[in-house]
Amino acid sequence: MDGEASSNRHGILERMLLDESAEPTDLPLSLLEDITNCFHSDLQIGSGGFAVVYKVALLSSASFLKLPLKV
Repeated sequence: MDGEASSNRHGILERMLLDESAEPTDLPLSLLEDITNCFHSDLQIGSGGFAVVYKVALLSSASFLKLPLKV
């Protein structure tokens, strides 16, 4: 994924996460792989019966977001 396309996808994801009225949507696997460093175990912060939780850095913020993924 080239840098500009990656940046655009991250921006779309970030806007969705910050917009409380945004509807759930499917995200491309390539985006999920990009933001989780291919589901790297170093970014895994928890797991349970329904999901594995990864932390991901948002582009415009130094903070982290918990992203639950069922894989």
